[in-house]
Amino acid sequence: MYDGKPPLKSIALAAYPAADEKQIDLGVETEMAILQDLIVSVRNLRAELKVEPKVKVPIEVCAHEPEIRAMLERNLSSVLMDRPANVEKITFCGTLAGELAGLRAALRGSMFMPSMKKRSMWRPSASV
Repeated sequence: MYDGKPPLKSIALAAYPAADEKQIDLGVETEMAILQDLIVSVRNLRAELKVEPKVKVPIEVCAHEPEIRAMLERNLSSVLMDRPANVEKITFCGTLAGELAGLRAALRGSMFMPSMKKRSMWRPSASV
């Protein structure tokens, strides 16, 4: 941040920082958005079902694209460590969107809490 010039008297007088295009990775940003969408889906389903915050729940994730499933498998700890989601374990189902009753083929995935017998349509906001 200090580029050899003396600091200004106020941050309000400093130039707005410019983004370094070399540090922007759209693939990583997309993966983060997908993980966030899954975590939000788990939190919302917990709230809808009125699951106590301290109760750990297992979830089943159906990622209909192999790339998304592989990315989720690489980042399982992100979902498991999210305290409000409080996920006990994650398993993956092998079904495709067309084989799941009630789900449209346009969905990229679904999430299920087996102990609660409730399925949630999970739609990642971006593609990998």
